[in-house]
Amino acid sequence: MLKKIILNLNLRNKFLFGSILLVVILGLAVLLLVQTTISQKLLSEVRERGILIAKNLASESMDPMLASRTEELQLFINEYKNSKQDIEYIFILDSEGRVLAHTFEKGFPIGLKNANSTAQIKKQNVKSLNIDGKNILDIMVPVLEGETGVVRVGISEEPIRKTVSNIIRLILGIITGVLLLGGVGVYGLVTVVTNPIYDLIKAAKTAGRGDLSHRVVVKTRDEIGELGLTFNNMVIALQKSRDELIQSREYVNNIIHYMYEALFVVSIDGYIKTVNEAACELLGYEEKELIGKSVESIFAEEDFMASRTDLQDLIKEEYVKNIEEEFLSKAGEKIPVIFSSSVMHDSKGSTQGIIFVAQSMMERKQLEEKLHHTLLTLRKAMKGAIQAMALTVERRDPFTSGHQQRVADLARGIAREMGLTDERIDGLRMCAVVHDLGKMFIPSDILTKSTKLTENEYNIIKTHPQAGYEILREIEFPWPIAEMELQHHERINGSGYPKGLMGKDMLLEAKILAVSDVVEAMVNKRSYHPAHSTTEALEEISKNKGILYDPDVVDACMQIFVKKGFKFKESPTEDGI
Repeated sequence: MLKKIILNLNLRNKFLFGSILLVVILGLAVLLLVQTTISQKLLSEVRERGILIAKNLASESMDPMLASRTEELQLFINEYKNSKQDIEYIFILDSEGRVLAHTFEKGFPIGLKNANSTAQIKKQNVKSLNIDGKNILDIMVPVLEGETGVVRVGISEEPIRKTVSNIIRLILGIITGVLLLGGVGVYGLVTVVTNPIYDLIKAAKTAGRGDLSHRVVVKTRDEIGELGLTFNNMVIALQKSRDELIQSREYVNNIIHYMYEALFVVSIDGYIKTVNEAACELLGYEEKELIGKSVESIFAEEDFMASRTDLQDLIKEEYVKNIEEEFLSKAGEKIPVIFSSSVMHDSKGSTQGIIFVAQSMMERKQLEEKLHHTLLTLRKAMKGAIQAMALTVERRDPFTSGHQQRVADLARGIAREMGLTDERIDGLRMCAVVHDLGKMFIPSDILTKSTKLTENEYNIIKTHPQAGYEILREIEFPWPIAEMELQHHERINGSGYPKGLMGKDMLLEAKILAVSDVVEAMVNKRSYHPAHSTTEALEEISKNKGILYDPDVVDACMQIFVKKGFKFKESPTEDGI
């Protein structure tokens, strides 16, 4: 209960309460220390004084005791007691413990004799007794080392206690005065110290209500002053951050507003929370009509993409893109769209919702159709140009008529066996159809010569890959056609031409062309050699597998001939160019 009360006090009262409590505790500690010290000091003095009195009485009583003058002894102790106000009693015992004289008016109390006894009466002894509610210091001193008897004196402790009590009252008065003066001083000090804190609290409350224009007036350079400066700097930083946040929010809102794509922010339970203008235009709704609407309702009924299960799947996938679906407009019209979605997380990683960005596919489909038509036109034109170049080459050498088409067919079969993509196969086939394009610059008499070529003539023949490369490199193909053309007479051991490339530096397509060109050239008649059998052609590439020709290409070529029954057509196809 007390703890709760203290916790509910304001800072100023806590300081005041704590200071007063500290003064009280210190005062009580001083009071206890003084009381204990003074009491012990006074008791020690009384003890010493009592012993001196008892010794003096023992000395004066020696002769009357020896002479058994009890009346004289009685008279002596009566006079001595009356002369000392703090002496409560005096009595004298002989060596056998008989009372010789005493100062008790109502008779000697029997129990007192043994209240301060000692086994050896030759030694003095002091003991505190309580007699009739009074604290008495009982002092026993032997006479002639106890052979004659003992003298007992009782000294009252009440004067000591009264003295201590008076001192305590004085100290209490001083403490009370100090407490009052200290309380006033502490209150003033606490007020001076806490006023800046209250100003700081007031400023913090003002800032908490959103008013960041208020500043703390700093009057000191102590810790509280530093705290005030820090608060002012913090508020300035907060105001700057808030302004930047407002600007950033406006910036983001403008981005969302002016986005060409439709944007939907959907809660994790499937309801639309935010849309932009493009989303409203796409579906024909007002913004207020879409907010709070189930995301399921904007999808065409047969698609039903936004069902609870699908929504959870989207959350699990975190991000999906380019999903083609159909939205349903306010008028009930189905709108083909492509959309992407991304899960939105807060700073702690918890899922806040899903962001959908959608775009109508109406214009895109029209554009794709137009682009597809253009590509077909270009492809057709390219096919015609390539075919024209191929025919131009073959008309210069009747023995090679159809050679390039047949090489293209074999190269396509090998590439498929090796798992090349359709895209790469198209590029390979296109190069194969014109791989001897450079022979346009070779004299016809060399091309059609039936006898062995001279060294100079062979060197002229070896220029055709470079010549074909120079023509093809000026044309922008989606494939490295010119490089394939340049490398189709290279060999993997570096013995080929025109650059003597090693296998690691050759395109895979060029390696396929090299094998296809050799096989086709062997199995068909040339001006300089008769036609060889397919078996002989395959033996040639097998013998040079890993030496001149790529092993994987040779294996694929053997596979399509031996196991898949590939055969050259008499009239090679022109499709696929």
